Amino acid sequence: MFALAGTNRHDLSAALTALYKAHEAGRAETVKALELLIETKRDALFRLKKTGDITKNLNLKQRDLINRQAPENCTLERIAAADPGPAASALFALPAHCPAAPVPENRLRPSLALKHMAVLRKNLVSFGVAGMRAREMTGAIKKSITAFEYQYRRTAWRLFPLGFLSRLWRTIRTFFGIPYFSCGDMGPLRTLAVTAGFVLKMAEAPVF
Repeated sequence: MFALAGTNRHDLSAALTALYKAHEAGRAETVKALELLIETKRDALFRLKKTGDITKNLNLKQRDLINRQAPENCTLERIAAADPGPAASALFALPAHCPAAPVPENRLRPSLALKHMAVLRKNLVSFGVAGMRAREMTGAIKKSITAFEYQYRRTAWRLFPLGFLSRLWRTIRTFFGIPYFSCGDMGPLRTLAVTAGFVLKMAEAPVF
């Protein structure tokens, strides 16, 4: 893309300047994609907190039953403990080494210019891969959030069709030794937990 027309200082200076501008534009675009991914991850983890609002009244046997169906290491306890704060910690680190801005043509050292250009090209490739992966992950997480929100609303409606009155009735039943949730409730609760577990796995996954 930035092939040299010759090896004189003028050609090197022009090629290095063009490559440097492309490098900084690529970095900015990738940072933007990663920042959007961070916000999407945080949003996903924040939304998962709603799972605990429904599942907090499961007894130990019911909780264990649901956890055994959860995606790997995505138990109800993990979902409840998900912290939206450190979502950025798993992100891909952009190349730290960036050659200085091109020097004036009359001070340009051809050997150093060629070395800088090699680094810039390498970084550009890394930016492209990281940016593409970040955008793919952002799209996938957003789709998983949509699926989770749908399942959450469906589960809440099925378990609590009368809202507060349904919750109150379930609470009253517990005073008579009747579990808050029945065996028939396990199906939608298990589906909700599995959906939340997949969101958690995606939100905690690194870019690479």
